[in-house]
Amino acid sequence: MEEEKRKRLESIKDEVGELHPLLKILLPKMPSVKNVEYTHGNNEMGADFLLSRFDETFGQLDYISVVAKIGKIDQPNISDVDRQIEESFIPKLFNSGKENVNVNEVWVVTNAGVSNGAKIKINDKYRGRKINFITGDKLWKLIDQYAPNFWTAIPLQIGDYLNQFRLRNDEIDRSVSLTKNNADLYVEQDIYTIPENKWEARRDSHKKPHKVDIFQIIQRESAVLIEGEMGAGKSKLLRHIIRHYTHPQHYIDSKIVPIFISYKNLLDNYDGNLNKVLAEYINKGALAEIEKDARFLFLIDGVDEKNLTLEESLKKLSALIAQVGDTPNFKAVITSRELGSVKQNWEILKRSMRLEIHPLSTHRIIEFVQKLCSGANLSKRIFEDLKKSHLFKELPKSPIAAILLANLLQENTKEIPSNMTELYTKYLELVLGRWDIEKGLQTQKEYEALDNVLMRLSKFVVENEIHYMAIDEAKGIVDEYLKPRNLGIETDRLFSILTERTGIIMCDPYEKRICFKHRTFAEYFYAKQKLKDRNLVVDNRAFNVYWLNVFFFFVGQLKDCPDLLDGLSVLEPKSEGERLIKMVNMGNYFMAGFASPYEVVEKGIARVIKDTAIHYSQILNKQIETSLSMFSEMHLFCLFQMILRDSYSYEFFSKAVENAILEIDDCNLDSTTKAYALFFLNVIYIDLEGKESFDLILKKHAKELPLSVQLAIGHESHDLQTKSTLLKRHEKALKKAVRGNKSLQDQLEIMYDRPIRLIKGKIT
Repeated sequence: MEEEKRKRLESIKDEVGELHPLLKILLPKMPSVKNVEYTHGNNEMGADFLLSRFDETFGQLDYISVVAKIGKIDQPNISDVDRQIEESFIPKLFNSGKENVNVNEVWVVTNAGVSNGAKIKINDKYRGRKINFITGDKLWKLIDQYAPNFWTAIPLQIGDYLNQFRLRNDEIDRSVSLTKNNADLYVEQDIYTIPENKWEARRDSHKKPHKVDIFQIIQRESAVLIEGEMGAGKSKLLRHIIRHYTHPQHYIDSKIVPIFISYKNLLDNYDGNLNKVLAEYINKGALAEIEKDARFLFLIDGVDEKNLTLEESLKKLSALIAQVGDTPNFKAVITSRELGSVKQNWEILKRSMRLEIHPLSTHRIIEFVQKLCSGANLSKRIFEDLKKSHLFKELPKSPIAAILLANLLQENTKEIPSNMTELYTKYLELVLGRWDIEKGLQTQKEYEALDNVLMRLSKFVVENEIHYMAIDEAKGIVDEYLKPRNLGIETDRLFSILTERTGIIMCDPYEKRICFKHRTFAEYFYAKQKLKDRNLVVDNRAFNVYWLNVFFFFVGQLKDCPDLLDGLSVLEPKSEGERLIKMVNMGNYFMAGFASPYEVVEKGIARVIKDTAIHYSQILNKQIETSLSMFSEMHLFCLFQMILRDSYSYEFFSKAVENAILEIDDCNLDSTTKAYALFFLNVIYIDLEGKESFDLILKKHAKELPLSVQLAIGHESHDLQTKSTLLKRHEKALKKAVRGNKSLQDQLEIMYDRPIRLIKGKIT
């Protein structure tokens, strides 16, 4: 291997075209080197490069001239080298001509060797001056350490970009990791396609959601939109993709150059223009080396972290996806929390491939927790208790939840939190040091100060819609809290505990900035601050993607808050997006406020179902302007029932669903809208393992059921293992009615295939 590297170096024949570019990459990465300037040319005065290096002993900068030569340097042929060394010691301009400096040392760099005679003659002439010879044997070792991509078939500057990006990505991955001893542990995410229509997908295997290989999708598609719930690992997935595409062999195979940027940064600082990002993120030298068939992969994180309405977000996403689609050498992977409706295939996003990160299975999340706790020697009983706990039934099957739970179990195996907010509360108490107080590692004053400072930092982050904040700015907030209080705590000490011990703040010394390791920590502390100040205004932000978790944690920390839940329940959405988000997320709010009187939940569930049925009816009857009219009648019906059963099929809602069925059956809704509502409740009841769930609707309303509900009941019956007599009779009658009835068959084709907006008049 060493011999191969030596030969590779010796094969360099062009000093300016090959050796100089290598040194441009190598020299800035060498220890203590602060600045490097390329000085080769007519006015070089001996030096091909001039660099400054920090001398730790004397705390000063030394200036070094670099003379680069091709081939072996021997005694009879040292005149040119001798001239360059002599000229190198002449004072030179540095730092773009701003400084006049004296050279302390000269490095003679060659890709081959230097004869002893040449060394003796040069050292004798420049006795008292410092001359270093970096020959091929030394050079390849330096390349190994600081520029290893030179040995690959990748052009130098592209290789350097990929290598630096990879190192930075790995550093960020370690710094934001919440796992104590498993920073490199990666849980392979289950990424699935999103079917437009569940009932249609059941009949057509090509339309069923299926697991995909993200790298195959990236190779094939130009734009990919990946959605996932809180803590599903979207940012981790992007870092995994970066690690893949910055590997030299993967670049050679795919010709894909990755670029990472946050969605907020893209919009705020680059006006959403990817060409501007490209020009700033990759230098001209690397761009010049990139082959014509190479493609730039923009990894764009956090659509939900830009405070926009759902409609605004979709409009900007549409423009971004169109930009990618219209630029042949552009690709993009974009991540977001669920955009309103998880399954909705918005027309303006159809130029992208929509995927979602599925929750981890129960088996995999237990396995993940066990791996994280492998060094804690927890008994099997702990994991059995965990499976049976109320928390585990409601716990989002996501990596973040598993990591928090595992860290908590490793420190305190006696108590399992009862819900998601309590999990965050206990975990954050742990990392802030509440339990360290008993060990004498931290004082109560420090714990309370950390808690209050984090609330203030979160307020700054959330209200200013930022991810990072400057270290000086963060220290200012710490100092602002401590200064008027006689706590006996120094700002630097508290800031040190905050960034080094808590494990929830990442400090980036290179960029001189900090951030919360996971956005949900900022949202939790912001909600805590609002609870402390009693000043969270309950308004339509509760149905905005950016604010969802703040309201979730606010409700969760209150626990018993019937008036707040009722206020959210009756809050009228102001847009289509808010209406969909409310439909999806009211269930999360109800579960967060689990200690509230259950009557509030029962009324709330009935209200959500009624509102959804009325909304569906209004769309069919053309009473409102909506983008949802792009769907056919049956597709939209399928979409709504899917949203509702995904959001409310929890054991917590079982009694509320039963009561809502009785309430809606006896309410004053018109018969068609009532049928829609009862069907929605029935499919939720199916997922809650309710038996004979369609009997009530078939027994009392069979004669007045709209055709869409009759068809939907038929679709759902396919999945039922046991069917009541009424349901069997309904299936038989429906098949008989359709068979041979051309007029009805034509109507069904319209119901399934024709967009609502293209149908004249109302749909009855």
